[in-house]
Amino acid sequence: MGFYIEGMGEAVISFQNEEFRVDSNTLTQGNFVQTSQQAYDEDDVDFETSFFATSRGETTEAKQLFTWKVEFTQDFSTGKLFINAAQCVTPGVIMIKDLAFSAVAEDKNE
Repeated sequence: MGFYIEGMGEAVISFQNEEFRVDSNTLTQGNFVQTSQQAYDEDDVDFETSFFATSRGETTEAKQLFTWKVEFTQDFSTGKLFINAAQCVTPGVIMIKDLAFSAVAEDKNE
């Protein structure tokens, strides 16, 4: 099943000795919301997903591809997923603060 992944809030990361703030509204793939495919059971879902994000530091601004290891539990009563990025797995990047995501299952009727 596919899920639409949308970022909420911002992440603070350390990259090349500079702290960057990554705003969730930059977490898109092209002009579309990132869609990921996962195999999952009723309780837990673990997957990796990538986003292009504009990161702003004190002296630089860059658009970079970040890969996140995501772990979340689905609440079937609401039909929504609440996701916390467990770690940023992009080489050379240290994640300082978790970035939360929300996701909803694709509507097959549209």
